[in-house]
Amino acid sequence: MGVEIDRFGRRLAYHVWSSHPDDGGRERRRQRIPAAQIIHLGRSARPGQTRFLSPLAPVLLDLRHLRGMQEGVLVLQRTAACKMGFWVPNENYQAPLEPEQGQQRIQMEAEAGLIDQAPYGFDFQNWDPGQPNDSYDPFTRNVLRSVAAGLGVSYGSLTGDLSDANYSSQRVGMLLEREGYRADQQYMVNAFYRPAYAAWAFWSQLTGAVRQPADVAAVKWQPRGFPWIDPAKDAQGDLTRVAAGIDSLTRQAQEQGRTLDEVFEEREAEIEEAKRRNVPLMLPSTMTDITHPDPAAPAASPNDNPARALRVVGGAE
Repeated sequence: MGVEIDRFGRRLAYHVWSSHPDDGGRERRRQRIPAAQIIHLGRSARPGQTRFLSPLAPVLLDLRHLRGMQEGVLVLQRTAACKMGFWVPNENYQAPLEPEQGQQRIQMEAEAGLIDQAPYGFDFQNWDPGQPNDSYDPFTRNVLRSVAAGLGVSYGSLTGDLSDANYSSQRVGMLLEREGYRADQQYMVNAFYRPAYAAWAFWSQLTGAVRQPADVAAVKWQPRGFPWIDPAKDAQGDLTRVAAGIDSLTRQAQEQGRTLDEVFEEREAEIEEAKRRNVPLMLPSTMTDITHPDPAAPAASPNDNPARALRVVGGAE
């Protein structure tokens, strides 16, 4: 399979073709590349596996069936949209053709909206191939659901069809789908980004391209996050967990694909700009106050304004 291993199954080198088979005119030969210079991404399904299956492998047969069904329905629709039929001899048909003339085919070229006159001695017998039956839509939906399950995504995300979705089903599907995305993101960080960055940092420092020593262990990789499904309820629940001490702002920022440093820098810049322009920053009173309150500040009253000034860490308002 192009992977050179030792007697213990450890990868020693990869034998890679020098060109693609369709390049044409170029001599193809195998190049031996040490395994230390290759990052081979993939998830093994069995011990000793050296090559990996495509994530599309479980659904290729379903996609082939779906393509065949769509092609058949397309041909049926195009056939039904055309004038189709046969010339059938009637009682005015004189006699068979002369033997020496052989079999003669009488053909008619059809155009949209036109009906030709039948030749003398022949009647036109219409042929209607019919229309696709009601099984096409259920068949397509079932195949696409199977494809979505094989790819680990929701049916709505795969097809964009939300006709049968409600809030609960869509939320459950998206949560499971995003868990799979997060697992893939973490795998890419551990299997690719960190090794690639470590190799880049090593050679960059060795060649003098980077003079400042890079602390590879201190680098954090933050994948993209996902927006809330129900922003109001999810945000309130997240802040409640943070206030209860069972979650952190760092994790909440990571859920959105950001870092806490970025959030603090943006908020600090906003607060300073608001102070400079003398513009109050307001937050809903229902938000959980997770900053350090000012001990001298009066207690909140139920009759207070439903919007309150943003409390800055340290007590200043």
